[in-house]
Amino acid sequence: MSVSWSLGLWVFVFYFIWKVVQFVIDLRRLTHLRDFYVYLLGIPEQDMQTVSWQDIVARIMALRDAHAETARNLAPDTRRYLGSQSKKRLDAHDIANRLMRRENYFIALINKDVLNFSLPVPFAGRRAFYSRTLEWYLNFVIIDLVFDHGTQVNQEFLKAQRRGILSTKLRQRFVFAGVINLIFAPFVLAYILVLYFFNSFLVSPDAHSLAAFLGLGFN
Repeated sequence: MSVSWSLGLWVFVFYFIWKVVQFVIDLRRLTHLRDFYVYLLGIPEQDMQTVSWQDIVARIMALRDAHAETARNLAPDTRRYLGSQSKKRLDAHDIANRLMRRENYFIALINKDVLNFSLPVPFAGRRAFYSRTLEWYLNFVIIDLVFDHGTQVNQEFLKAQRRGILSTKLRQRFVFAGVINLIFAPFVLAYILVLYFFNSFLVSPDAHSLAAFLGLGFN
C-alpha cells in the first residue's frame, strides 16, 4: 500500500482502539445510569427509548418525596435542620439547570463577550467565525478545565489565590490546542467533508443531488 493508504489505515486503527477504550471506561457509568432508571425510577430497559422527559421528572420528584432529606412536605423545624440550600433538594428547574450546566456556562461566555469569534477579513472588516471544530477545542480548553467529570465546578476556581496558576494553565491549554489543531487540521477537514457528505446525501437520499455531487447525470 502507498504511504497515504497506510497512514489512513493506522489512523483508523488508533481511532477504533480509542473508541473501545472509551467504551470500557464509560461502561461502569452507563451501568449505574441503567440501574438508576430500572431500580429507582421504575422504568424498564425496553421503555428507555420512548419514555417522555415529563415522566422522568415526575418519577424523580416522587423519589425525592420518598426520602426525608429531600422531601418537600417537611415540618419547619426539620427543614431548618436539613437546610434549604442542600444539594440533595431537587425540582424540575434544578434538574434542567444541572443537565445544562456546561452548556449554560459556555453560552454565558459568549453573551458576556468573554469569547471573541471575529476575524479580520481583508476588504470586509471583521467577520464572526464559529465552527464545530472551534467548539470542540473551546470545550477541551475551557469547559473541561472549569468542570470535573461530574459537571461540578472545579473547586480551584473558587479560590482567589489560585487565579494566577489557573490563568497560566489556561494559557498552556490554548497553546496545546493550537499545536494539535495545526497537526490534525488535514484529518479534521477530511472528516468534516465525509461527515457532510453522509449527512447531506445518504441520510436523506436524493438521487439527483447525489448525482450532481458526483458529477453524474440522469436522462
